[in-house]
Amino acid sequence: SIYLSPNLAKGKPSPVFYLLAHGRKGSRADLSTLMEMMAKRGLDCAAVPMPGQDDSPEGQISFGPNASDVLVRAVDYLEEKVGKERLNVVVIGFDSGAAAAWLTSTRDSRVRGVVSVNGYAELD
Repeated sequence: SIYLSPNLAKGKPSPVFYLLAHGRKGSRADLSTLMEMMAKRGLDCAAVPMPGQDDSPEGQISFGPNASDVLVRAVDYLEEKVGKERLNVVVIGFDSGAAAAWLTSTRDSRVRGVVSVNGYAELD
């Protein structure tokens, strides 16, 4: 499941979408205040449960490619929701979510930018 900002949920998206990735042992609820602040400023955002956390169907916490796969699937969903021509994604990642954000940006050209908060310098 994915949390969406109100305008995005209503199908009235802004030109840039912010995809939020929480860190290890985190949840989308940890990002709710930030998402509310962004929505009040007209910024569309979405947050997904990272592998093995929150209500993720994956049973084990994982990093790297598995976490990046979650973000790529979220970008796929956003593309379905708004159309390819309007899709400009910036991933904001926290902790291990930041590492997933960087990795996703190298794997998916639809990710136009990354904001890394307390991210890892290396995955190994």
